Amino acid sequence: MKIALLTDGITPYVTGGMEKHSHFLAKYLVLQGFEVDLYHCIYDRTINLPSKKDLDFLFFENKYSFNRVFSFYFPKTSYFPGHYLYNSFFYSKLLYKTILENNFSYDFIYSKGFTSWNLLRKKSNFKIATNFHGYEMYQTSPNSKYFFKKYLFRYLVKWIIKNSDFIISYGGKITEIINSLNSNYEKVIEIPAAIEKSWVLKKINFVDDSSKRKILFVGRNEDRKGFKELISAINNLPKKNNNLEFHFLGPNLNSNIEINTELALNFYGLIKEDALKKEIFDQCDVLICPSYSEGMPNVILEAMSRGLAVIASDVGASSLLVDNENGILLDHVTPSEILNSLLKINSISHMELNSKKLSSLKKIKAFYWEKVIEKLKSQILNPNN
Repeated sequence: MKIALLTDGITPYVTGGMEKHSHFLAKYLVLQGFEVDLYHCIYDRTINLPSKKDLDFLFFENKYSFNRVFSFYFPKTSYFPGHYLYNSFFYSKLLYKTILENNFSYDFIYSKGFTSWNLLRKKSNFKIATNFHGYEMYQTSPNSKYFFKKYLFRYLVKWIIKNSDFIISYGGKITEIINSLNSNYEKVIEIPAAIEKSWVLKKINFVDDSSKRKILFVGRNEDRKGFKELISAINNLPKKNNNLEFHFLGPNLNSNIEINTELALNFYGLIKEDALKKEIFDQCDVLICPSYSEGMPNVILEAMSRGLAVIASDVGASSLLVDNENGILLDHVTPSEILNSLLKINSISHMELNSKKLSSLKKIKAFYWEKVIEKLKSQILNPNN
């Protein structure tokens, strides 16, 4: 079966949760036996565009291969309101032109974000599935800047999913958003995000009564990630009977913040190497992910695979990963609610915390890439089942 995977970037050339998902989706589609043409872009023009040979080695060490690879630089203009959508239109035009001029035929096109814009506009005869990861433009905004910005995207997102043959959803609140925009529920295919088995610990690192409760935040100092609310909560922790220690993984998280210096704090900066990331995860007990909007966060999948309990806001498809058995779901992203969740983790017994950690490790088995791609395969071949 011939598939075109249209992406707006793959790791390691572009960093981010969506790009990491695209990387492994491409990899496991090939491993599942699909004949895959990969279309991807790079934003940094100091990086040479990789060849098919480069990517075959990166993904498979030449044991498997893509059918074809098309690498592009993402179109670039000076900043103006809506510049990303403007450039996305021309990137989708590049993809359309490449497919049509070469007279390629596909059984199925899996499109990330706005990449199928021109294919849908020109009413091509391909069967197209669209995946907008988090539908952030339909989730809660952290401030007025995000609130007004998201209206630039809403009309176009609704138009693309209306004109797509299938709509990929991670499930949970993502499906609720899609169903509010699309009356044809049969078009929706629920396929969760996934993790590689190589990330999964064989057994958890148990805590005991004398252990500090080590809390990990992974991300950016960005309003949408709830980082400011987390810092505010940390600064309001009581000075006495506090058994918490904090670890921060991400770029510039210790810049321009005021934080309680009496607490044990560890800042690691941006780390891309999986081996080093796993070492940091393995030092910790609880991941905190207090985002205002998400799809199905890779960082939660990674944390669960290393046996961490999870505190997460109930957004996107997070509730499919986190419940009372393995963590705490936040109803709202506020300093007080985050503070209460930290106080609860501080107060529960080491046995209860170990139970939550064990539960994460058990739950993650449902989200291996092999299982997820098998489900996608069955939905593509039998979309009404």
